Amino acid sequence: MSVLKPFDLYVSYVEKEGQLLKLWCQLNRSSVELVERLISKFSPDFDKGFAIPHESTLSIGQVCCARYHDGVYYRARITSLSDLMKTQVSVLFIDYGNSEVVFVDDIRVLDSGVVQPLDSLPGQATEFYLAGVIPAIGDWNDESLQIIRQTICYAELQGVVLSQCGNKKLLNLLYQNQDFSRILIDSNIAAPIALQAQQAIIQALFTTPSFPSFNVPPPALSSTNRNIPSIRVTGQNVFPEVRSVLPPPNYRTVNPTNFPPPVRMNNPVPLPQHSGKSIFSSPLLDINSQHNVYVSHIEDGPSSFTVQLELNSSTLGSLMEKINSFTPCPFSQPLMPGTVCLGRFTEDKTLCRAVVMAVLGDRCKLYYVDFGNSEILPYSEIYNIPEEFVAPKVMALRFTLFALKDLGKITNDVKTMFNDIVSEKLVQLRVTPADGPPLKQYCELYTNGQNVKEMLLQSIKSIRQVESYDKLPLPIVGGHELALISFIKNPSDFYIQYEGNTDALNNVMTTLETHCETAPILQPKLFRVGMPCCALYSEDNQWYRAQILSIAPHAVNVHYIDYGNTDSVQYSMLKEISPSLVEILGAQAVRCCLKGFQSNHRDELTGMFEEMTLGKSLKMVVTGTGYMESETLVVELYDESISPPANIGSKLLIPDTIPTAQENENIQEAHPNVEGK
Repeated sequence: MSVLKPFDLYVSYVEKEGQLLKLWCQLNRSSVELVERLISKFSPDFDKGFAIPHESTLSIGQVCCARYHDGVYYRARITSLSDLMKTQVSVLFIDYGNSEVVFVDDIRVLDSGVVQPLDSLPGQATEFYLAGVIPAIGDWNDESLQIIRQTICYAELQGVVLSQCGNKKLLNLLYQNQDFSRILIDSNIAAPIALQAQQAIIQALFTTPSFPSFNVPPPALSSTNRNIPSIRVTGQNVFPEVRSVLPPPNYRTVNPTNFPPPVRMNNPVPLPQHSGKSIFSSPLLDINSQHNVYVSHIEDGPSSFTVQLELNSSTLGSLMEKINSFTPCPFSQPLMPGTVCLGRFTEDKTLCRAVVMAVLGDRCKLYYVDFGNSEILPYSEIYNIPEEFVAPKVMALRFTLFALKDLGKITNDVKTMFNDIVSEKLVQLRVTPADGPPLKQYCELYTNGQNVKEMLLQSIKSIRQVESYDKLPLPIVGGHELALISFIKNPSDFYIQYEGNTDALNNVMTTLETHCETAPILQPKLFRVGMPCCALYSEDNQWYRAQILSIAPHAVNVHYIDYGNTDSVQYSMLKEISPSLVEILGAQAVRCCLKGFQSNHRDELTGMFEEMTLGKSLKMVVTGTGYMESETLVVELYDESISPPANIGSKLLIPDTIPTAQENENIQEAHPNVEGK
């Protein structure tokens, strides 16, 4: 479609994107009806389970059919697999524009030759941005969006593309012979914005990170004006009542012939225009070109960052020197989103080129186009920018790491690792084709010859594959095992190891000792509760497999998972553990309670219990589970080294066997390390 040439359209969905209003429109209803007929043909087979995918076969960008809330199938594109563990995926309905989260069981794949026609037709929903309007205050709220949807959705209208920035089109929408943007402004639902200011916003989106919207509180409402404003056309309310629920995208029930004939206008109503300065221009780097760059700002880890070309260093330095060598002139007119300006950076009081991203009362949020960062400044620190400083192309270029999906979920740990790898360093950048939204460019980064994404993958692997140790399968009630006592708190709370696993544990300990000779210290910023690690035990200065229980300012409380005891250790006493050392053998310490002591802790018997059990091979009989926690075993222990075998619990419960305090001291002297390994 050409700019300024009217065309027919059918609005299928409306949503907000920052301060822009996005309209999803169908431009060819005949093609939409063809898609609907094809889906209707295959729906009976879909309902019988035909083409249900396995989770492992799904991929981002894959076109499929998805069942909506109304039970009807529509074509969709998978946009996210982040909820796949919940057997859910995020999809965009490509013929209508709305997005939903659906269950995998409601997905039908289109890779069969039988349904190939559905896959071959392009999506029928085209996105536009409504020209000339921004929210009246703050953000587009739900009430305003619902009113707008009620007014223009499911209607055949006409539109004119007033401007195009890349593949983003600003649309003048005509409703009942009037400019719909002017209708929203007159109804106090929207405020006017100059076309070139909107262009600047879109241009900034291409070179800047997207920012969260700001919810500015509305003015206090009196008891007489608490109704939501309604849209008015020539003094008449189009929809005096707003339905509380939007209809689903089941447009088969809509008969287009019931709508009034579309208005055909050769001279559309012009949008209000405001004077303003030129917009900044941003260079696009050629695909496969290579550059030395500095990462000047990281907004969202590898998902969104800005770089400066090394070859522009002197140009930027000269430009900054000129900007800061003259006396700036304050603005004498209201600022609007998209206004180009100079802002005085708070940290060093340097004037920098900027664009207004949001107006917040007497302050504005600015984006510094040559550095990539942003901040909120008072009106007094924002100045007019001379035209000579607008002409140079912006120096901060927004990028996303190519094939980001390979990294899986981008956690805070991943963002921190990315920051550590590239911050304040000269790195090499190779521009790649886009594999996501075209609002930014995509690249591979290299430092010292290493691919940054591959470095992240290795670090992620070492973290994600060690989420937790496997737990040993518990014996059934009535089952018995040969056991060794590894740690005793009291007869009600102690840990055992299965004697049959002794050799395997010894092998792990040997491997662990070698691993810890070269393993890096675990960085505190990566600490998290439940994290596997290697921990040094202060009593014998040996390394053991451990798990973080809690984190304090200077120490970490750990659980030695093969023995059962806990300790508070300094940060420097923790090292990274390899995935193989986590996976090779489950946690060997099994928590137990001696039968008869479930509600009878008898701490005074601990010394005697240690004397009777430590260093001995004991027969353990499981009599129950669930004491204190679900996986604590209630057991009987038998010493079979004597004849007849002694039931240790029964001997402890005989009154005349309770040791005196002096006997307890003697036991402690004989076994000074009973709480050790």
